[in-house]
Amino acid sequence: MNLFYRLSLLTLCLFLTACAITSPDINPQPVLPTRVANVTASVANTNAPSATSAPKATQVSATAAPTLPPTLANTATMTFTPSATTTASATPTRPTSTPTATLTPTATLTSTATPVPVGFGFISRVNPKDAPAGSIEIASYDGVKVAADSFSLRVDAEYIGSGDFEAAAKKLADGKHPIIVVVGADLTAATRKAASTYPFVKFVGVNQQSDEALLSNLSLVISRSDEEGFIAGMISGYLTKSRVVAVMVPNNNNFEAKRYTNGFTQGVRYSCGICQTIVAQIDVEKENGTEVIARLQRQRADVLLPALNHTLGADVTKLGATTGGLWVIGVGRDYGATLNDGNRVAISILRTPNEVIVQLIKTWMSGGPAMVVTLSATNNGLRLSPKFASEISPAATRLMKDSFDMLSSGLLDVGVDFATGDVK
Repeated sequence: MNLFYRLSLLTLCLFLTACAITSPDINPQPVLPTRVANVTASVANTNAPSATSAPKATQVSATAAPTLPPTLANTATMTFTPSATTTASATPTRPTSTPTATLTPTATLTSTATPVPVGFGFISRVNPKDAPAGSIEIASYDGVKVAADSFSLRVDAEYIGSGDFEAAAKKLADGKHPIIVVVGADLTAATRKAASTYPFVKFVGVNQQSDEALLSNLSLVISRSDEEGFIAGMISGYLTKSRVVAVMVPNNNNFEAKRYTNGFTQGVRYSCGICQTIVAQIDVEKENGTEVIARLQRQRADVLLPALNHTLGADVTKLGATTGGLWVIGVGRDYGATLNDGNRVAISILRTPNEVIVQLIKTWMSGGPAMVVTLSATNNGLRLSPKFASEISPAATRLMKDSFDMLSSGLLDVGVDFATGDVK
């Protein structure tokens, strides 16, 4: 009982104590300094004279300070946005520098560019369309045309006749014709002068030979006159019946006359060891060949090679083949195709520089040096005209062609030093 009484008394005390703590009438608690309801009231009564309102207003200001006014909030936003824009503003600088770099080389190329070639120049006395069959003008033009086609260029030609070569050269030396081909032995000096006048243009003198020093922008295409003489002498030895043959050369004792003479003599020895060779000299300034042909007839010569310049050689060839009663071997064109029927042109030795010119132009266009190129049987620069005279027997014709083929293949040597003209 005593234990039960004690427990009951303790329970009652705890109950009464709890009631005393929670009751508003017993042991009232002190008022809190600041309450949420009072904050609103303090803001509404900031002008009240109460002594307690001042600290409450101070507390309100301190509490409201973190909240920024709208104006300040916008200012902060504007300040931040340009900082991001500054990074992007560097981007346009890159395309600005790129066009500047592109414009600089363009201006440089324009200032240093050379004229674009439009074609190759060609100058000759006669139009190839009007030139005799097998002439060097025709073959030369064909070579220039083939070379121009390989570079997708054209050929601009000037046919001057007896006109002004300097005007034609000046017209073509305009920077758009990197190479000018000039045909004609009589234009040798004029071509060399033009090459000196226009050093930026390369010239090719066809059928032109000079003993002067070679210019850096002038190439020459000449003929192996010793081979021409050998071919004619070889054919003469097969043709002759009197066993007397002749070669006509200028009396100026130049290299060409020496080469023709020794080449012809060697050719006669090859085909007719017992034949007599007459070397007939002619004054090219005073004679036309009539008296020399008459003298050769008296000496019983029946075959003749007129180894003369273009004009006089053509005149003597026609004279000997029509009224002289001699077998004549033409040089430089197909005389058998151009003279009247009944002529005695046995065969003609043609100069065909077309293949040589093509190779020379290609070499020069690739930066090669100036050079002297000789037309020979071995490089197809010398050929026989398409057919022999009909009076020549098929057996003799075959013999002559076979001997020429041996020379073309390199199996037959003419036996003359081309540089000096002397017999080896």
